[in-house]
Parts: sequence; C-alpha cells; structure tokens
Amino acid sequence: DLINDNPSRCADRKNACISLHETPNPFNADYDCDDIAFSGSLETDVIEYPIPASSDAGPVTFMKINLHNHDYPDVRRDGDGWWGPTEFFFQLKKFFYENRGRQSYSGTHRVSEVSRFHLCNDPYWLGFENGFDGKRVDKDMIYTYTNPTECLDRCRNEHRCADAFWLDLSGGYTCVIYYDTTPCTSYFIATWATPIHWKAYAPICDSNQQFMPSESAGYFCGLNGESVGDSNFGGTYENCTGQGGEWQEYNCTSAEAVLSTIDSFNASNFVDAWRPTCCEFPPTPAPTSPPTLAPTPAPTS
Repeated sequence: DLINDNPSRCADRKNACISLHETPNPFNADYDCDDIAFSGSLETDVIEYPIPASSDAGPVTFMKINLHNHDYPDVRRDGDGWWGPTEFFFQLKKFFYENRGRQSYSGTHRVSEVSRFHLCNDPYWLGFENGFDGKRVDKDMIYTYTNPTECLDRCRNEHRCADAFWLDLSGGYTCVIYYDTTPCTSYFIATWATPIHWKAYAPICDSNQQFMPSESAGYFCGLNGESVGDSNFGGTYENCTGQGGEWQEYNCTSAEAVLSTIDSFNASNFVDAWRPTCCEFPPTPAPTSPPTLAPTPAPTS
C-alpha cells in the first residue's frame, strides 16, 4: 500500500477522471474503491519474476500501478505521512540491499558502543540542518526495528556503516545509520530519546581469513608519548633515532587496538598495510580418498 488513501479520496479521484465524450467512463472503469478499502486489495500489484538459482542473473520485480494520481506514492515510514522516507523508496532500497550480488560484503565488522544519551549533531540526525534547508546526508532512518540489537546487527552487517544510533521516541523506535561517506562528527545530549551510539571499526582481516594476533605488524617511532612514524608508511630506524625517538616493534593485537580508534572511512590505508602480515587464509583440508571397494565374489551355481 503506497498511497495514504481512503474510500472518499479514492472516489473523488475516480470521479474526476472522466471523458466528456464517452459513456460509460473509459478511465478506471474496472477500479473499485470499495474493493480497495474493504477487500484488502492494494493499489499496487507486485509481480515477481523468479530467476533460476543456477543463473548469474538476479530476481526481477515488476510494480504495476492500478490507479495513478499525483499522491502516488506518498506513504512515508513514520506513519503520519509528513516526514521520513517514502515507503516506495524504502521498498526499492530493501530490494537492492537483499540482492547485492555475489561480490558484496558477506561478513561482519567490529562495532562498539561508545556512548549513551548522545545523538548526532553533524550531520543532524533528522537529516536537515539550519532548518529545512534540504541538505542531504548519506544515512538511513529505519523504523521497523523494535529493539537495539536489530540496529546493532544492521551496522555489523553493513560494511559501510560508520555510526549507528538507536532511539526510543516514546515507543516510536528508530535506528539511524550513518555511512562512511558522512560519519557523525559531533554530538549533543538527548536524554529524552534514551539513545545508544555505536561506532564501527574496519576489520584487519577479511571474513574468510584468520587473524594472527602475535605476528609482527611493524615498527613505530615513539616520541614524547606519541607515534611520529611507522615502518609501514616510510618510517625508518635512522629517522626515528635521529630525532630522539625510540624505534619499537608492535604486534597485530596492538595494530587492531589502534585500528579501533580510527573511523572506517580513513582506516583502509592501515588495513592494507597490516592485512598481509596479520591475516592468513586457513589451510585447505586435504582431499579424502574414496573407500576401496572389494570385488564381489561371483555367485556359485
């Protein structure tokens, strides 16, 4: 149901769509507003075209409009019809998300709770700033999740998730997902929404690799309590000691701890440097030999 409709509005539109030169009305002649309202029919037919699982193609869905008007499609996710993404747009995003293809990310990345009672201020969590100025932010507001765990899992399974916020708006639960193109950069206290804020961190290893915590990830130059150079990014022992620093080795566990402090948008350079030494593919199991079959004795007469 993609139109915020009722029988009266439906009848007004149908009666306005007429031809002065033809009787009976050739437009919408077979469209029954009462049937739409009381029989459970929808103004949009959804026709699925299944694709064989053995093929490389994805599924095809055809959405057929039964009664076109300027309100279509105006149903919004908040239920009141004045803010939030349209249901039609949500269904499109849901379709593409569920059919992302074989090369899409299929693992999970680390997500940690960083605060409570904070909402994002920049970009503003409602999607507008300085009033309704139309500024777009790359994020989703999801209204179908009924508990914080669903919001957390959505961020874990979406490899571009940078921040996730769970809100309880007096029973109207909302999950706000910020992607790595526009991560949240500042916050404000919002105790009225009892929000939970999670931040995503890029994993060092792919989902099909094993993490090796004790392997050496490189050397860093420690100076006055800070790292001022790294062997993975051009740092050398000579340069470090020449400026009074201490050249120190660190392992993959330490690298992972550092990665947890870097937002997912800027973490790719570190992942590229540490993955070759900190990750390995598990060994392929040796093939098992088929059982030896003893010949069956020939029957005796």
